[in-house]
Amino acid sequence: MERIRKDPYNFIMNYYESIYKYMGGEVFSTLSLVIPSLILPTIPHEHAREIKSSINMLLIAPPGTAKSSIAKTFEKLAYNAFPFESITDAKLYEVISQKDFVSLIIGDIFKVFSDKNLSKTMENLLGDEQKISRMTKRTDSHEKKINAVGFLAGTPNSLTSIISDGLIFRTSICLIFHNPDEHESIGEFVGNGAFKDHDGKEEEDAICQFYQELLEIQLNKDNKIDPIVGYIVKDKFRSDLIKSWKPLVRSMNKRTKFSFFRELHSGFKYMVSHAFLNIYNRETIDGKIVIEEEDVRVAIKLMEKELKTKFQVLECSKVVSEERLKTTQDLAEYIQKVKKEKKMNISSSSKDIMSNLMTK
Repeated sequence: MERIRKDPYNFIMNYYESIYKYMGGEVFSTLSLVIPSLILPTIPHEHAREIKSSINMLLIAPPGTAKSSIAKTFEKLAYNAFPFESITDAKLYEVISQKDFVSLIIGDIFKVFSDKNLSKTMENLLGDEQKISRMTKRTDSHEKKINAVGFLAGTPNSLTSIISDGLIFRTSICLIFHNPDEHESIGEFVGNGAFKDHDGKEEEDAICQFYQELLEIQLNKDNKIDPIVGYIVKDKFRSDLIKSWKPLVRSMNKRTKFSFFRELHSGFKYMVSHAFLNIYNRETIDGKIVIEEEDVRVAIKLMEKELKTKFQVLECSKVVSEERLKTTQDLAEYIQKVKKEKKMNISSSSKDIMSNLMTK
């Protein structure tokens, strides 16, 4: 516990990388912050409504890449976890309406978001509204505000619906495509661990305990630390995030015509969640946690990664549409054309994205 409290972010990432090779560190760089973001106060704004602190994560990876195992891990760590893959809109309302805060875990987003009523409910839960409502037989509308975070997982063939339904803009998206060397290395890792006793249970139990300590702080059950009610942020830190955001989104906005203000909000959310994760290493003044430079560095890194990943997906979608790519032969010819005309290679991950976008 002493090691976790001293450096929780890196401890959690390193541990899960040792469990999920070439995946755990990448996924938990964000997922470790999703968990505590659920119980943090909103971020105030001088000229607009408050910014919800909650972070949602979307993991897209091929079958057999431990998505289900990571979902089980998140279920163990998260607060008021509610996992499901197939559910009716009525049942979702019945369960969620009984909670004040909830961590949603969806193992197959394609199945859930193919139901338009359920999709709309999920948008309300995971979006800025954070509410759940339902019309009764008497046509009375019952609405309830609820704090929610979501860990959603799906295979790459879900990418088209993710874009069209706008889910890409409500989540921090993580794309995992292993190259042949990584695939081979993971196979060796899995094979060499077979028939051996499980190693690492103590570390994961300690991580669970650590997250429970954070919850007890916010429930005012900790004897030493008062609940966090707000944030103290230097003007420079806010400016640093904005300066990192601006050059990235200028070209993105020009190319896609989409707005990327939510991603700037994500930067603020990453910053405060990382600070809270480090509550044992941060100063608090009248219940407000003092943000430090380390929190800003992590936030900028994650915000930039989120923006670049979304831009890559949107750009690939644009290419598939404009070039009318329908078959693997079309894709191969396009790749050769780009290589010849623009003297550049298309990344393997972009090839994977376009290949999956063509299948829908």
